[in-house]
Amino acid sequence: LNRIFYGRGMIKMIPFDSTYLGWPNEFPGPVDQKKGVEGLGRVMKNKHRYYDGFNNHAVFSNRTHLAKYLREPVFVLTILRHPVARTVSAYNYFSHPPKVRSWRDYLDHLHAMNVVQGWYQAVSKNNLAFSLGWYHRQGGQTHQDRNVTEIRSFLSKLDQEMDLVMILEDLPESLVLWKHLGMQELELTELLWIDQDGNAMNNPNKTKQYPTESEKEELKEMLFLDNMIYDFFRQKLKRQWQTAIEETPELIAMRDALKCAHDTLLGYIQDGTTPPTIFPTISRRFYTMNTYEFTQVLLRRQQRIYGA
Repeated sequence: LNRIFYGRGMIKMIPFDSTYLGWPNEFPGPVDQKKGVEGLGRVMKNKHRYYDGFNNHAVFSNRTHLAKYLREPVFVLTILRHPVARTVSAYNYFSHPPKVRSWRDYLDHLHAMNVVQGWYQAVSKNNLAFSLGWYHRQGGQTHQDRNVTEIRSFLSKLDQEMDLVMILEDLPESLVLWKHLGMQELELTELLWIDQDGNAMNNPNKTKQYPTESEKEELKEMLFLDNMIYDFFRQKLKRQWQTAIEETPELIAMRDALKCAHDTLLGYIQDGTTPPTIFPTISRRFYTMNTYEFTQVLLRRQQRIYGA
């Protein structure tokens, strides 16, 4: 998304810390000159100028609330990662309380976590549910986390609010569906991505720890809520993809071309060589830049061009 914002000259809603749009609190966070949304007041005072989008961390509340800040037509999408894989990655990325020194300690800590409100709780336990607004509706309490009826009701409402829920494990299909359903003007090269290891980039000297198979199964059971959410939207994505390729068979070729282009571009970047002109000229610099750095680039450009 950052590359699309940059390449198409779009205005991105940028938080002051370039990372969190209110998260773990309500979107979009405080609006002031010290710790709010960069330029929000200036932009919103001009009725002809709204944001084209945002992609920083935020808690989803509802579509109507988002639409207050975005240019029409609004297309709401998010991306989910398998809950166990996401939690293992988060364990190795973030710092922990002193008493958490191993996966056994971490699992015991999660078992004892009855409230999910603060930053550490939100990145540790049912992060998908948290960022999609579940715990804000539950007052931070976890007592409904296994209430299947309540979860299905939540998913039904959430499903109506979202235009597309992408799945990291099905990223090529997700990206092609995004173009097909909401951004048909996108070029194939704009959908390209490069796999990044955030832990290696930000914590190069940190030794990773992984759960045993039994600990992984315990974690999966503990993330019952997140797994229900993930399974619901992954099955929906599969149905959407099947319907789309039945109606538009050429999407399969588009998916395959995207995967091929991804593998080719990754090879050039890993080899340190310049990609051919088929790829955008910004490829080498921006494909390997993390979200924080790219948001800083967009912030400086928007301040220079728009004063916001």
